[in-house]
Amino acid sequence: MKRCICIVTAFVLQVFAISDLELINTQSAYDEGITGNGIKVGIIDGAVRGDHPSLSGKLIEQIYSKDKYGAYTPDFTIDTHGSHVAGIMVGNYINASSPHGVAYDASIYAAQITGYNKIGTLTPPNIYDFFADKDLSVINNSWNSNMYPIVSMQGSTYYVKSLSTMNANFFIRQAYGNSKPSEDLSRLSKDKNTLVVFASGNEGIISPGLFGTLPYYDESLRSWLVVGALDSANVSKDSSAKIIINSKGSPEFSNGLKGIQNYSLVAPGTNINNVNSPYMIRPSFGRVDRSLYTKKSGTSMAAPMVSGAAALVAQKFPFLNGKEIADVLLSTANRDYQAPKVVIKETNGLDSDRNSPYFGTKRNYYTVFYIDNPIPKKDDGSIDEDQIKIDLMSAGYDRALVSGLSQLNNSRYPTLSSHILVDGGYAAVWEIKKEDMFGQGILDVKKAMGGLAVLDANRLSNSDIVQNYKQESSAVYYKLDTKGMDAEFSNDISQRKWDSSTHNAGALNLPVGLDDLNVGFIKNGNGVLRLTGKNSYLGATIVRQGGLNISKKADNSGGFISSNVYVENTASLSGDGVIDRNLYNDGIVRPGNQDLSDLTVNGTYEQSSTGTLQLDFGDKKNSKLIAADYNIQGKLEYIPLPAFYTSGSYVSIDLGGLKAHLNDFSSVEVAGNNAINFVAVLDGDKTSINKPDLPQIDINEQNKDNSADQKPDQNPNPDPVLPELDKDPKPDNPTHPTDPAPKPSDKEENISGSTQDEVNKPSQNQDKNPNLNNNHSDKNPNSNNNLIVTPTIKPDAYNRPNSDIGAALREIRSMVNLDKRYQDYFAFLDNADSKNFDKALKTIESIDYMSNTAQIVSGHHQFNQNSMLFALNPASQGLSLARNFETEPILLASLASDIAIDLGINSYDEKRYIWYMSPSYKKINADNYSGKSYGLNFTIGAKPSDNSQLTFNTSYLESKLNFEDSSSKSKYVNFGSNYILDLDSVKILSGASLGFGRNTMQRGLFGSSEILSGSYNNFLASAEFGLAKDFKLNSFTITPLSYFSYSYIFQDSFNESGSVFAKSYDKIRHDSTSITAGVNLSYDLDKFDVDTKLSGFVIYEYRLSGKDLENRAKFRDFQNQTFTQRYALNRDLIYLGFSSQFDYTNSFFMRFELINEIAKDQYNFNILANLGFKF
Repeated sequence: MKRCICIVTAFVLQVFAISDLELINTQSAYDEGITGNGIKVGIIDGAVRGDHPSLSGKLIEQIYSKDKYGAYTPDFTIDTHGSHVAGIMVGNYINASSPHGVAYDASIYAAQITGYNKIGTLTPPNIYDFFADKDLSVINNSWNSNMYPIVSMQGSTYYVKSLSTMNANFFIRQAYGNSKPSEDLSRLSKDKNTLVVFASGNEGIISPGLFGTLPYYDESLRSWLVVGALDSANVSKDSSAKIIINSKGSPEFSNGLKGIQNYSLVAPGTNINNVNSPYMIRPSFGRVDRSLYTKKSGTSMAAPMVSGAAALVAQKFPFLNGKEIADVLLSTANRDYQAPKVVIKETNGLDSDRNSPYFGTKRNYYTVFYIDNPIPKKDDGSIDEDQIKIDLMSAGYDRALVSGLSQLNNSRYPTLSSHILVDGGYAAVWEIKKEDMFGQGILDVKKAMGGLAVLDANRLSNSDIVQNYKQESSAVYYKLDTKGMDAEFSNDISQRKWDSSTHNAGALNLPVGLDDLNVGFIKNGNGVLRLTGKNSYLGATIVRQGGLNISKKADNSGGFISSNVYVENTASLSGDGVIDRNLYNDGIVRPGNQDLSDLTVNGTYEQSSTGTLQLDFGDKKNSKLIAADYNIQGKLEYIPLPAFYTSGSYVSIDLGGLKAHLNDFSSVEVAGNNAINFVAVLDGDKTSINKPDLPQIDINEQNKDNSADQKPDQNPNPDPVLPELDKDPKPDNPTHPTDPAPKPSDKEENISGSTQDEVNKPSQNQDKNPNLNNNHSDKNPNSNNNLIVTPTIKPDAYNRPNSDIGAALREIRSMVNLDKRYQDYFAFLDNADSKNFDKALKTIESIDYMSNTAQIVSGHHQFNQNSMLFALNPASQGLSLARNFETEPILLASLASDIAIDLGINSYDEKRYIWYMSPSYKKINADNYSGKSYGLNFTIGAKPSDNSQLTFNTSYLESKLNFEDSSSKSKYVNFGSNYILDLDSVKILSGASLGFGRNTMQRGLFGSSEILSGSYNNFLASAEFGLAKDFKLNSFTITPLSYFSYSYIFQDSFNESGSVFAKSYDKIRHDSTSITAGVNLSYDLDKFDVDTKLSGFVIYEYRLSGKDLENRAKFRDFQNQTFTQRYALNRDLIYLGFSSQFDYTNSFFMRFELINEIAKDQYNFNILANLGFKF
């Protein structure tokens, strides 16, 4: 018999209520800020209406099927399914009383494959090509097939016995051959690890449609979920919060999950209220539908609940792939529920029995399912129908339905088995497990936010088996790559062994050899994964890369690993939890959470020669590794936690249970931080532990005379002294610390860190209890129970380039009784990572005021230049730019650039006087700051003689600069004069200017809430002298020029107001000289009634002297700590400009200029206008 498969949209009926989201616990995710933000999901369904208020801004892209006339055109008055499904998954949060999506901040890509507004057959789009590059977390499919292969049903009322004999390849061919989208989805699942979610279907069959069963036939499809429906109105909780599902809680339409329990679960799907796509669309007939929302029921509504939850998991754990997201949802599904004793399922189909009075009509058929309860039987073994009816009545089913239920097809309520084409192949009454109806359980978003809860061997493969890893028996391992991200799994993680009864023995890619293997866990990838649950899986825990943290929760629960733990040599382990068996360390183990807590190992702690044990310490206590036994090699390293350590004082470290094993470590070191080295000595004899490159000295010989080849120190120093260290400390990498050690005195020899067995031998009367008192405030430094370390400031601590501020900070840091504000800041500074350490030092030093000086002074003189240059031949006026550059270099060079340009005596016939105004705007773009300035210049000029030009100008400028941690504002007034003499063979250029400015600044201190502020005045003067020459060719004029500049800047001393690290600044007096050369090209346009000139120029300026700006400063709270600050001005400057000038017959003129200023670390853009009159 020829068989066919058609795609059917999951049955749609009813509605949505707020209790649905309460049932799946979404609010806990929202409380964490997990809303799907940044996550992209896919939907394959009917068309999605992107302009509906609930979907506005959601739809990134949508593709359509084709019919005989081209791309499908949706009619949203009838194509309602896709929009409703999309709304459940990602619908906008509008207000608390309106429905919204589970992941309401996620966005979607949509592919339309079903629709009612079609002519002929729809050809679906290429699903694989559309979705493959979209980086999707999940693709929702609220549609399925009407073949149910696991129970040999087709078309909902046809039992096909031969289907039970078909192999896996047959069903895969049936799926792919009849639905190209299903094949594309399989490829996406395998190639891209994209999670595919299918609705189970709404035909009341105990097993889902074909597309939901594909992983049953091909076990390589792991990124796949199937969803059945619940009716939350018929679900409740008892007094202990256990969920109770009554018989109608499993809707009569929802297909069961028999055969696919390993990758299925249930979610609300009845009366789901969401997007009404006909909203405000005017139909051809009838009224406009003004309802924003509508209610529908079906597994079509349950599937997007799960897809939305998948988006939330993807946001919480962005390193998870589709298969791993499915693992989280499955392992956290709520299994602690009470299933109903008995349920009825309803199947709608055509009556094919010619003897039936209902022949040829569609009618409902019924099937009864007993869940984890036996089917009632009579003494003779036959089914007790009367007892079944009693059970159904007790379950709350309609009396008429129950009374009329019959295995006779011509009855009013026939069982599906009574259908002539079923003929008993599909039973009327079933006995099933609750997993056959509800899969792995009820979707639980709250628990999913806690990560994995079960390591399930049934979702692993042959490649996950590890044979005889070190001390371990063969096991199957769940491998997780955190891809450089940090995360916490707070659930208790158990294991589930391989269960062959839940698999198809004839499936493709069926794993073999997993029977009875324990399940372990392998942590791959950079980043730290934190486990805070009580983890009972029995396979080993292997930390292969990155870090694993085992810690207790705030209530002191969890933080437990039942298995052996292995830390490989590229990985680390930390935390304050408990390892119930052994811990094997080839990498780094750091007990605690940088909070001086302990890590407990109930078995043996074994450390290899490549391993490092890191113990944190503060000024009063330290962390410990507490184990039942130790087998030690490798290194022991003590790491200071963020705190203020007084230089030269002692810090006592409790060695705990390790004191008996110190001599087993190959080296014992004490790490420093950004500024402090901790020089280590042992107990009463004060012998240094880790001074490198010295011969081993027997501790018993320490008080004897030194040998002939080892002379005593002529200047003994009983206190430990810091040796020279690398100039590039690595505080954020405690695995590679410097190796500080004290200088030897004439009574004390240094012991090599690699050969210190005698030094590290514990006292014979040491305490055997490893749980020692951690409070060392009363410890005697001469006690034999403790390691003594002395904090010593590094000789290069706090150094900054081109400044001696580091020496001042070291002096302050070493002061006794330092104010607590400074102690707190130094504690932050000393222990910051390298990036924040550098940033904090930069804000303490803060030379931004020097950048501001350079910028605002050069900008101030820009107006004076323009006034002088405009009096010259218009073709050369653009050269005024040479002094407009507002960069540090310009600061001085620009002062001298007043004359920079072309130079012919002006050609205004009979006009001997001129005045003009110049507004300007500048955008400043430097590597370390940005800003803008506005100004206005007024200039008057005259011709004292036929071959000379004299101008006077005054200007006003305001500017603002924004630095990373500071800002400044400046106001300046400038007065200038320029004189040009034309000797025919050459033009002589000269100029001078004086300027006065007022500046205010504010700056922050990184890592502090402090705001420091100050104000100061500037005075500047400049003079220029140079030569220029015009070369004319028809309408072109080429003017090469060169000039020498001198400038002087004076800046007042000033004090900052504020608290920590406020400074006083000395006066600045600075001289600078530069030489400038360039060329200007101009062109006269004679064709126009208005005299028009176009010009362009390029100028290069080289600083001859005054290349560094220098100033002395001191901290106001520490007047004796002075230091020098230096600021390097740019040596080379380039200016490019373009201008156009228009001279009118009535003696008015205007000019527009665009100027580019280029230096090594800066690019500025200027816009200027000149408006004036000649007379």
